[in-house]
Amino acid sequence: GGIYFELQTPGVGFPIIASAVCAILYFAPLYLEGLAENWEILLFIGGLILIALELLVIPGFGVAGIAGIGLVMTGFVLSMLANDGFDFTFVPSKNITISVTVVLIGLLGSVLPVILFGRQLINSPFFRRIVLSEELPKYHTNSAAAPTHSTKDLVGKNGITVSVLNPGGKIEIDSEIHQAIAQIGFIERGKKVIVIADEGMNLLVKEIS
Repeated sequence: GGIYFELQTPGVGFPIIASAVCAILYFAPLYLEGLAENWEILLFIGGLILIALELLVIPGFGVAGIAGIGLVMTGFVLSMLANDGFDFTFVPSKNITISVTVVLIGLLGSVLPVILFGRQLINSPFFRRIVLSEELPKYHTNSAAAPTHSTKDLVGKNGITVSVLNPGGKIEIDSEIHQAIAQIGFIERGKKVIVIADEGMNLLVKEIS
């Protein structure tokens, strides 16, 4: 969820920080109880790195992303089991089933709200205040000005990407900076785009030749 919100509002940082705090709250008690081992936590971290590479560096969604999700899930499951290093001899199969079930329920409980209500949360007054508080200083130090009119007027206009849209980023239209999301895949910096829709906090754009 944190990765999704960070991609929709790049540069804010709050979603990633919140996700990191949640991960610490999950692993810390298990680590103190002697359940979560170092290598299991490293599996989780490695999975996050692969997912980040897939989303930010590698176009599309393929092997790295799937492997990353697998490592994250494995890290969650194994950290709940009373194994001794790589020895699972004395771990009851019932405990493994319970661990997998708990992780799957937690995954569904976190992913479904993002899918169903993610867009509404991004466009909520609370999230807007967070984004604006982070973005206003950047506008003052940038040669391009902040938007001074309704973004609905920008639908159909052309602009230039001033950062990579992967899928979220920034574009410049008439010397003004706007948050934007690529309609498909990612768009490199310096590419011409056209605004096809206004989605509240972000403009939906596609690359043009």
